[in-house]
Amino acid sequence: MGDAGLPAERTALAWQRTALGIGAVGALMLRDTEELAPRWPGLLGLALAMAVLVTATVRHHDVVDRLTEGREVSRPTLLLALTIGLGLLAVVAIAQGAWAWSRS
Repeated sequence: MGDAGLPAERTALAWQRTALGIGAVGALMLRDTEELAPRWPGLLGLALAMAVLVTATVRHHDVVDRLTEGREVSRPTLLLALTIGLGLLAVVAIAQGAWAWSRS
């Protein structure tokens, strides 16, 4: 059948690319801020990127271990938490962009 860990590795790599994208959005949100208050959305983005990166690595090892032991690998609560975090970041990024656009 092949190596059971390869799909898990591809998924981990995809999540790492997602984390890079989230980090880039967070960095762009930090750019051109004049006050300390508007920086929190960018910091939230960078923190979320780090959380996704760490979660992808830990999850990869967990999935490989579970596959080798023949156990269930699904973790819907983890996916829900990441989805909520990414959705929140998207809403905040849009709101910050609209706020910056209205000020110019």
